[in-house]
Amino acid sequence: MKNKWASIFEKVLHVLWVAANLIFFTWVGYWFIGVLFILGFYLLYGLLLRSVSRMEKESYDERQNQLKSNSYKWGLKVGFILLFTMPGFFSNPSDFAFFLMGIVGSVIVGYQMLSGSFFGHNASKGEIYTTLIVSLIIGAGGTFLYCRDMVIGSQKLVAEGRITIDSGFWLVLASLVISLTGWMYVFKERANKA
Repeated sequence: MKNKWASIFEKVLHVLWVAANLIFFTWVGYWFIGVLFILGFYLLYGLLLRSVSRMEKESYDERQNQLKSNSYKWGLKVGFILLFTMPGFFSNPSDFAFFLMGIVGSVIVGYQMLSGSFFGHNASKGEIYTTLIVSLIIGAGGTFLYCRDMVIGSQKLVAEGRITIDSGFWLVLASLVISLTGWMYVFKERANKA
């Protein structure tokens, strides 16, 4: 019964998520951004579920699948809350869309990184380290460049009470957060084995 209600709740949450995106972006006159955002989100969601089901027997156990499911539930919850509380802080709807994608992506992948469910049991150390190093380079490099631009004045995080920084900032910041959570998990695992 518990699983039944959890499944119903998850489906309702997905419907509300889609409706809220479409209503918000239509209201601000950028309905196509909402459509693209939803399509992109669920395309990645579908690809992940497909890859999980394909590799389930060889690399994922039931606990990892549950952790992945939990990560999406938390990502949807956080995204749903931000959708109704943050738009007024942004001067440009597209900047808010990238902010939302960055935050939701950070919650989902960061949760998976910290819980150890992002990689399968058969993932090699080389695969894990390469992924984390590339993410760290993109995240740290991009965040550094944006911070440099803010220092010299070519970018402003906030102007006239609204967030005005270029939308790409949220994506590189998400990459940095995700890579750092991944490294935290790696070091925690190494400490446990020591």
